[in-house]
Amino acid sequence: MRSLSSALTRTASYQMTICAIKHADYLLRRIRDERDPLHAQATSLRVAMRDIGLRMIRQLDWRDFETQIDLIFARGG
Repeated sequence: MRSLSSALTRTASYQMTICAIKHADYLLRRIRDERDPLHAQATSLRVAMRDIGLRMIRQLDWRDFETQIDLIFARGG
């Protein structure tokens, strides 16, 4: 129950025999154990950003890399 959206769990205490599920697509995805398309897109974008960041770091001269690390440690506490 904790991993379900409140859009679905708010019908849990419904006392009548029939209730309408407003987010049927979400319910069907959960039953079928399918991933949320937005979550899948966000995950792929995060991986792409990480790869781009790595390529940008590899392009740095060693002096610029040292400066960047110094700034990270100085601002990170």
